[in-house]
Amino acid sequence: MVNPEANADLPQSQAESDSQEAAAEALARKEDQDADEGTPLVEIKSPGDKIAEADETGQSTSKKPTPDAEFSCLTKEDLEHFAKDPFWRRLRLIFFFLFWAVWAAMLAAVVVIIVVSPRCPPRPPRQFWQKPIYRLSVKAFAPASDADPTALGSVEGLAKKMDYLRNTLGFNNFILDSLVTREPTSGCIADFKAYNSSLVSLESLKSLTKLGRKKGFSFLMEFDASQASSAWGSGAFLTTVEPQAPLASRDGGPAWRDSQLHLPRSRCLSLNVTDAQVAEKIEAALSFWLDAGLSGFVLTNVAFMAPRRAPPADAPPGLNGKTWSDADPTALLFSNDSVKFVRQIRQFINAQAEKRGRELALFVEPGNTGFPQPPDRLAAYLDKKNGAHAVISTALGASLSSAPAKWTSPRKVVLDTLGAAGSNDSVLFATAWSHLRRPKESHLTALSLLLPGVPCLYYGQELGMAHVAGVSLLGEGLSSYLSGNESTDASETPMQWSGSAANAGWLSNTSASLAWVDLSPRAADIELHNLRLLSSTGHPKAQSQLELVKSVLTLIGGSESLQWGGIEFLATRDDSLVAFKREAERFPPVLVIMNTGDKAATLGLAKQAKVTTGTLKVLYNAGGGSTSYVKDQEYSLDVVFVPAKSILAFLGKD
Repeated sequence: MVNPEANADLPQSQAESDSQEAAAEALARKEDQDADEGTPLVEIKSPGDKIAEADETGQSTSKKPTPDAEFSCLTKEDLEHFAKDPFWRRLRLIFFFLFWAVWAAMLAAVVVIIVVSPRCPPRPPRQFWQKPIYRLSVKAFAPASDADPTALGSVEGLAKKMDYLRNTLGFNNFILDSLVTREPTSGCIADFKAYNSSLVSLESLKSLTKLGRKKGFSFLMEFDASQASSAWGSGAFLTTVEPQAPLASRDGGPAWRDSQLHLPRSRCLSLNVTDAQVAEKIEAALSFWLDAGLSGFVLTNVAFMAPRRAPPADAPPGLNGKTWSDADPTALLFSNDSVKFVRQIRQFINAQAEKRGRELALFVEPGNTGFPQPPDRLAAYLDKKNGAHAVISTALGASLSSAPAKWTSPRKVVLDTLGAAGSNDSVLFATAWSHLRRPKESHLTALSLLLPGVPCLYYGQELGMAHVAGVSLLGEGLSSYLSGNESTDASETPMQWSGSAANAGWLSNTSASLAWVDLSPRAADIELHNLRLLSSTGHPKAQSQLELVKSVLTLIGGSESLQWGGIEFLATRDDSLVAFKREAERFPPVLVIMNTGDKAATLGLAKQAKVTTGTLKVLYNAGGGSTSYVKDQEYSLDVVFVPAKSILAFLGKD
């Protein structure tokens, strides 16, 4: 302790210093006392901090920072303060209800859009076989070598022409005639697994089909299981008591001999396809060819399979005539047993498709019956699950034995066939085939592609190759089993790659002749209808059948209406005019007008077709008359000018 009385004797400056020290000591003692008593201290913070003060009760309170205070993180107490603040409570409620109101409005808008907006147009599932298909004769299409005059066409030669078929024309599906070898004398089949080595080797076929699976093209092969040679054994064939009056086979020979049926070839025996062992051997042969990479088959001569062994009681008069043309064989052909056999093969194809993990197809072709095909009999072979995928109708074509017929409207044939089939995608309307005359009219070629069903073309049809009688295939086993005008040799003439009258462009030496066919009767046609000429830049595209085919195939590829739409034939006042509309639900329609006459005509389409304008996509003018039409331009369809011998196709507005 400092004695105050002693300070009086000290100088004045020293007294002041002592007084300050005493005050500092007193303050220190006071702070220690406050700390011991729990009295809160006042902490001086930076201007940005909140100031904690003691209220009258000694509790700490927080004051809001001043507006000019520096930003700092909120504490728990701050958050609790704002959570109870009326302003922020109202703001939170406003945003909460606003969020759910907007969400509900958006949901309602989506529902309204779904209900009001038009549904997506229906697109039926499509399989590979429903796309355009090209049928060719391997022996008559292209050789492996252009230096051998004795060489037939072959699969190896076909492989060299795939660029033309796929890139120039636009086909990816192909039907090959049978590669199964036949006995040279009788023309019968002894082994359905034996291949004709002049046409194919297994290595070349497997190589081509393997490339096809990689590049996206497929091959079907014709397969005739109606007859075989005697090598199969007697138990494999149809036997019965011969009818009282003889019935001729298709080639004019006896249909019945030694209590066995020979139909359609009188030298071959009719297989009993209803027999389980026969069917098993046929299925084994089909499996062999599927192993080679084929994507399906065309069962040919199905009308002759398992025919009725005796005329039914209600058979029409003349059934037992001595010649085929005098008889009415419809009572014998297209039997129910043949339909059952086709369905059995379809089940086999379905099982193989599942086993091999790829799509397979089964077509049927009635064969060269020589008479118009009954639509109801033809349709009996169809069934989406149990029957053939498609049938080949040659009703629009002309039989080899008949003279060129005057052009008639296809309306009845098409509507009757489609009506019997009950489907728009299961018929091939072939206007050229091995047992048909090559059509003179370009309109038939266009119909093969533009009608409902599977668009198809016979080789050389894109060039306009004409039917020329008198052409004969000279090689052993090559000539048709039918003679005279019914010989198929004229329809299986070599493909005309160039204008060489001697070999049609098959040989590098243009003057050398082919050893297996005499082409001299075709000289004029080869000069006019060959690929080299039609592909030249100087050939008028509007008059080129090759350009017609290419433009139609291009249109098919871009038009849903042509791929699966129905057909409506339009009324015309002139028999030389054919007009129809193809339309799929909610897709732009396609209107086709054909003038087969020698005079130009006009046709009003807008009212009956219910399409006012259309873009011209196909223009073919074989008549040579002047026209102001330009492709890919839009025209009014109120009154359409149709030049002579022309084909027009318009893509209408949906």
